[in-house]
Amino acid sequence: MREQQLKHGRRTRIKICGLTRPEDIQAVNQAKPDFCGFIVEFQKSRRNVTVEQLKALREKLDESILPVGVFVNAPVELPAQLLNEGTIALAQLHGQEDENYIRQLKIMTDQLLIKAFSIKTEADIKKAIRSEADYILLDQGAGGTGETFDWDLVPAIKRPWFLAGGWAVTIWKQPYICFIPGQ
Repeated sequence: MREQQLKHGRRTRIKICGLTRPEDIQAVNQAKPDFCGFIVEFQKSRRNVTVEQLKALREKLDESILPVGVFVNAPVELPAQLLNEGTIALAQLHGQEDENYIRQLKIMTDQLLIKAFSIKTEADIKKAIRSEADYILLDQGAGGTGETFDWDLVPAIKRPWFLAGGWAVTIWKQPYICFIPGQ
C-alpha cells in the first residue's frame, strides 16, 4: 500500500488541517483539497477531536479527499489502529516521535506516514531528510499561527515532502517558491 496512494505525478497538493465540526467537512467537501487533517486525541489543541468524533466526521467526508490523522506523542497503537481500520489514510506525527517510533509504526501498518519537523536551522532540514517516514513535513513549529520559517533553508529535496505554515496569496508572488511540495 505504501506509496501507491499518492502517486499522481508531480504536482502541488493541498491539505486543510484542524477539522472539528460537520460544517468543516462540508467546506472541505466543496473545496476538494487532496487531504484533510484531524488532530486526534491531543487535548492541548483547540482543534482536538476524539476518536469517536473523528469517525463521525470521516463518515461525511468526500471519498476523493484523503483523511490524515495528526498525532502528537500518541501511543503508537492509536495511529496504527486508525490506519489499519481505514479511518485515516495517512498518519502525521507532529510531536517528538523518533525514528524508533516510526519503525515500530511501519511494522504495525503498511499505510503512509508523515513526520513533521520544526525548521529553525540547516541541521533541522538535514534531520528531516534522513527520516524513515514516507513523507516529511517542514513547518515553523508553532502550529496554526500562520507564521513561516526561513524557506531559504530548504535545499532541493529529492524525496516526497510537504510545506506547512504561513500560506497566503501574497506568498505565491515570491520568486523563490518554485519547488513542488509532496513530490
